[in-house]
Amino acid sequence: MEFEKLIHQERRGTNCMKWDGMQRSFGDGELEAFWVADMDFHAPECVRNALRNWADTAIYGYYLTPDSYLESFIDWEKQEHAVEVQREWIRFAPGIVTGLYWAVAALTEPGDAVAVIKPVYYPFFGAVQDTGRRLVSCELHNEGGVYTVDFEALERLFREEQPKVLIMSSPHNPVGRVFRREELEQICALCEQYGILIFSDEIHQDLVYEGYTHIPTMTVKPQGVVTFASASKTFNLAGLQNSFIVIPDAELRERFDSYMKAHVAVHGGCVAGDLAAEAAFRGGKPWLNSVRKLVRENFTAIRDILRQKAPKAIVTELEGTYLMWIDLRAYLTEQERIKELVQDRCRLAVDFGDWFGGDAFVGFIRINLATDPERCIRAAERLGDALASL
Repeated sequence: MEFEKLIHQERRGTNCMKWDGMQRSFGDGELEAFWVADMDFHAPECVRNALRNWADTAIYGYYLTPDSYLESFIDWEKQEHAVEVQREWIRFAPGIVTGLYWAVAALTEPGDAVAVIKPVYYPFFGAVQDTGRRLVSCELHNEGGVYTVDFEALERLFREEQPKVLIMSSPHNPVGRVFRREELEQICALCEQYGILIFSDEIHQDLVYEGYTHIPTMTVKPQGVVTFASASKTFNLAGLQNSFIVIPDAELRERFDSYMKAHVAVHGGCVAGDLAAEAAFRGGKPWLNSVRKLVRENFTAIRDILRQKAPKAIVTELEGTYLMWIDLRAYLTEQERIKELVQDRCRLAVDFGDWFGGDAFVGFIRINLATDPERCIRAAERLGDALASL
């Protein structure tokens, strides 16, 4: 297996949301950043070379999206995920969240119910509520930190609330679950039974670890699924505003295109984003292998330190993503006390559990593992010592 050396970058003072945005989001700019899901590593060398070569042209005028850009994504999906994406299925979005907003607006009506399964990536809530739709939800079943779909609750939600869309996170953010084929088949069968579209956010599809396999939802249910994907999480390119919306269903594509023509009139991105994504898909696999190896090592290090120092903390197994989900409720059950311990005492900026679905998830935290190993060990030591002292 090929690897590329990862270069850790000190990002404070670079207008980085993850580091320089802490004062605004946490009221304290001197914390250690473990929240926003991007990496503290240089992008792959192939990406840097592509952008240097473009910069050296010294002309940054109007631009035609090259065929090779779309072909690189199509080839990646076939090679890495065994899915045959057709060119005519692909639409552009600057980011997954923007794409979700567009798709909700295009494929549902104001007042329609849209379902999510909590805990879940919190911008899903905005994509529903900010567009005037009605958010409905159920929860994953949690058995000692092992998360599975509660199909009885999901079917009850479908039957009682009659949502037009289910928005999924696969692999799952924040719990790091990689759904098994039988789970996806059952979800898709329920959606087919109740006439529900699936919006499948698969941005973490390439960040899956040994023993697990990401299965694209569209391979289980070819019609009635809209998939959202990007090179941004895989190769740390989020600032370049480049994502894909994949719509195999011709009728849904027509509705989406009509909405975009009337309301948005955005059909493609900028040269930097396209060049970076293409270069990453063509040559970034060794770098990605290095990231997955390091993330898994960081997870193991934090888990083992917490097992020793704070054994009642429940660490959910990392199957996918580079995000660690930890249940601290054996020690703390009030949000203010959690903030006081994690943020004020341990000096860590994390995503707090209630962000992902409200009061039911107070006591959980999400930690970003895509950073310097020494930083992860320091954080785990601080957190473990603080919990042990309670």
